[in-house]
Amino acid sequence: MDRPLLNITMNIMNNKIVILTLIAAVIVSLWGSREVCAKSPMDFQVAPLASKISIYKGLAEIKNRLEESPDNIDLINQWAFIADYYGFWEETIKARTRLIEKGAGDFIVYVNLGREYMGLGEFDDAEKYLYQSLKIRPDNVFALYNLGLLYRYKGDFEQSLKFLKKASGIYPEWPEIYYELANTYLMTKQYDAAIENYTTSLELGLHDAALFENLGISYLGKKEKLKALESFEKALQTKSSDENLQKLFIAVKRSLPPDALSGAQDTSPE
Repeated sequence: MDRPLLNITMNIMNNKIVILTLIAAVIVSLWGSREVCAKSPMDFQVAPLASKISIYKGLAEIKNRLEESPDNIDLINQWAFIADYYGFWEETIKARTRLIEKGAGDFIVYVNLGREYMGLGEFDDAEKYLYQSLKIRPDNVFALYNLGLLYRYKGDFEQSLKFLKKASGIYPEWPEIYYELANTYLMTKQYDAAIENYTTSLELGLHDAALFENLGISYLGKKEKLKALESFEKALQTKSSDENLQKLFIAVKRSLPPDALSGAQDTSPE
């Protein structure tokens, strides 16, 4: 992925908390090869599958059972969760639509339809389903969070901040909310607010290269080059092959006087 500042992509499918919490019980019951622990907003976090073979066997099993019992709500739910997880957008949208038609559309079904339509770039449909989810459950942090993302993708940064702040008020321990708040602040050049929220996200346990890279860009916006360099260095620890990040690191390093570099180590080739 190129510059996170210029191309903050839709990381909906990377939002493991939302996706994995919803499929945890299904996967565990099918394969028994995942370990579940109570850490996520819905008290489930799922460890990786043991093998791809068991994945496809499980998918085929549910698909066959669903063909035999097309009106079985539990099977439709299982297929929707798993199709979502593996990116079969059209299949999962069809399944969730069937759930709604059968009167089984709870607030999570509408949230996931909103996410999936966002993933397809169909923002009007995404907005409709996310608001429907909020009608069912107004304190629904997942709908608020995804509306925050949706409005940023649409360029409405004021609305993006509004919904992400509401989400943080409901679930203040969720680090991804602060990460996305920071991204919106960064895109509007509110660097102090961006740094504050990236820092909060770090304190809550989110440590990945994109966060450190965007934090570094925020520091560059404030012309704090040494802090930017330190953040880029941390990003390079897990993104050492990212040529754009390497070039940025080197450019910032070369712009600093030699006596400012005693604490920064170059982890990228020059």
